Amino acid sequence: MMPSENERLAARLAGAAYLIALPLSFFSEFYVFGSVIDPNSTTGTAHLLEARRQLFQLGTASNFLVCIIDGLLIASLYWTLRRTDPFAALVALLWRSLETALLLVAVLFDMQVTKIVSVPSYLVGEPSSELAMLERLAISAHRQLTTPHWFWRVRGPLSSHRYGGGPATSQSGWLDSV
Repeated sequence: MMPSENERLAARLAGAAYLIALPLSFFSEFYVFGSVIDPNSTTGTAHLLEARRQLFQLGTASNFLVCIIDGLLIASLYWTLRRTDPFAALVALLWRSLETALLLVAVLFDMQVTKIVSVPSYLVGEPSSELAMLERLAISAHRQLTTPHWFWRVRGPLSSHRYGGGPATSQSGWLDSV
């Protein structure tokens, strides 16, 4: 059975969506997030967020654009797979929808952090513990919402070092238990 012209178009759209979404998500999750995290200090991370506010906002916008592109990808994958294997089409639809919803929640957390950091009066005179809490909010949102739980169980010691396994997170244990 030959695919119809609409199915070919949907397959091309799915491929294009992947080619656009992957670099955008790599940019926001690895470059931006890596440049605003100080692994040795939660207060340092809060100050980096304040200093690199525009980069963080660009990363948030990039993640939001990935959410929109994922909508196109979800529809294209379903349209392409529905006639070949309806079960696989439904599983892909549900899985990608869930993943996109979780990414959207992480984007909403990032928008809250951007809002707090964009007004300098929010951070003036704040004690280090409040700045550390701001950082933990952003990190835990990404950690919980964009990566499966089994990933953190397998990579526990490495992940706690990458996300600031210094004194603030390892003494409280809050980040490690999230």
